[in-house]
Amino acid sequence: WIMSNDVLIENNLISNNNIGVRCQLSSPIIRNNNISSSGTGIFLWQYSNATIEGNYITGNSGSGIDCNDHCNPLIVNNVIASNNAAGISCSDYSSPAIVNNTIMSNDNGVFSSNGCKPTIVNNTIKLSLNTGVGCSGSSNATIQGNTITTNGGGIGCWDSSPTIYNNTIALNRGGVSCHDHSKAIIQDNTITANSLVGVYCDGYSNSTIQRNSITLNNGGGITLDQANAFIQDNIITLNKGNGISGVGATNLVIQG
Repeated sequence: WIMSNDVLIENNLISNNNIGVRCQLSSPIIRNNNISSSGTGIFLWQYSNATIEGNYITGNSGSGIDCNDHCNPLIVNNVIASNNAAGISCSDYSSPAIVNNTIMSNDNGVFSSNGCKPTIVNNTIKLSLNTGVGCSGSSNATIQGNTITTNGGGIGCWDSSPTIYNNTIALNRGGVSCHDHSKAIIQDNTITANSLVGVYCDGYSNSTIQRNSITLNNGGGITLDQANAFIQDNIITLNKGNGISGVGATNLVIQG
């Protein structure tokens, strides 16, 4: 249990514990470790701003990394795989920077909730059982430059306002979904070859959908169900089903 800033945890095998590494009110460097087969791999709590770099975080029964209560770590160049909960979860106003990681075969890839503002940049997120990236409870993530493929769903938003920019979202069950009054900004993405709809919005969400390539999705390009949207300058082609369809959309603008 770490409660100090001047700590380096490096080149260790950490396995079969309740929590692999636990930090409270501390900012250690956690580097080049193998952290596996525990309850949670790394648990950050109460304003812990660790640097987590170059680790293998695998096979834990909970999350690979859990950031809780105003934690702002840098999570970079890790392999986070085969954890039974999220690869990375953040809650209670945490804002991790999640950069250049391989996040694969977890329940969810990255999941944020309750006022979090994660920055999720240049990661490979694949083979999640549920969602590659999930945002809920006023979580306003920045999701940029990621490759998000072969997940149960690509990106899912519930009562949140993420910015989703310049990602490749392909070969998932669904591409991007927005629910429960979400206000997503979806710009400059390649959303292709998903099993269901490229972009699906319901639950009175109100999204901006601009300059995306939305192609080859089996359920159609964009579907709005009791949702509103501003749809501008997209390429929507070669989808099975409708390019754009809407039911109960009272404030729908389509330009291009």
